[in-house]
Amino acid sequence: MNILFFLSPKQDLMYVYDDFTLRQTLEKWENNRYASIPVLNRKGEYVGTLTEGDILWGLKKYHGLGARERLLLKIAATLHDCGKFVSITRGSESSYQIIMDTEIIGISHLEREVVANIVRYNIQEYAYDEVILESDLSQYAGLGTSRRELTILIAKLTAILRLANSMDRSHRQKLSDSRIAVRNGSLVITTDCPESIVLEQYSFDQKADFFEEVFGIRPVLRQKRGV
Repeated sequence: MNILFFLSPKQDLMYVYDDFTLRQTLEKWENNRYASIPVLNRKGEYVGTLTEGDILWGLKKYHGLGARERLLLKIAATLHDCGKFVSITRGSESSYQIIMDTEIIGISHLEREVVANIVRYNIQEYAYDEVILESDLSQYAGLGTSRRELTILIAKLTAILRLANSMDRSHRQKLSDSRIAVRNGSLVITTDCPESIVLEQYSFDQKADFFEEVFGIRPVLRQKRGV
């Protein structure tokens, strides 16, 4: 038996380099949907294996969220501007109503309420005591879905969405190469973008206070300047 028959050329394999940014790694995942992928250095040498869970668990100590919550956040990110087609001045309220009036296959009514509230408070000031939840929460007793827990979950996902939106304030994806690290009690987001990011920086600084309030860690945006 010729063992070479079972081998594939390197160029046909899916892998990431050990210096890839988080965004580059996630894009590889979303395009190929493997459960795990090998990690190579720039010499082409194998240095380890990465799973999607490694990324989620690496940040879990700060956000305490899982794959289901990530799905709700992705849905909210996709739909957060849908209300602007109805009203520019009341975009967040219109988005809330559209989501609440639309069945979304794959999530429950309660999860739809979570998504709708994330979208509503993406722009509005977050009011912990005024979050609207129509579902009968007694049906979910013991499942971590008390009103207090849901309010905190919505706050966490809202804080993440606000920060993400601020990083693309100009809608030009200037910060698509961002790298994230936790240093000295701060969430440091670094970009090599050579263009001006004044608009993104201003919006980011506005959203940083709420993120810190929710997660207890201060987000900081830094731009590395070329020599």
